[in-house]
Amino acid sequence: MALTYQMVLKISTAKLLMKNAYKALSLRWHPDRNPKDQEKANRIIRLLNDIKEMI
Repeated sequence: MALTYQMVLKISTAKLLMKNAYKALSLRWHPDRNPKDQEKANRIIRLLNDIKEMI
């Protein structure tokens, strides 16, 4: 099956959305920004990094 322009644009858009979501969540849950709950922030950052590797 050949890729169409629409398929390529949808894939590019999806990747861009995932990248933007990753950046926003990384900034929100960075341990330096959550000094009161660093353990939770560290768990979430590790999870986000694992997800980023899969993308």
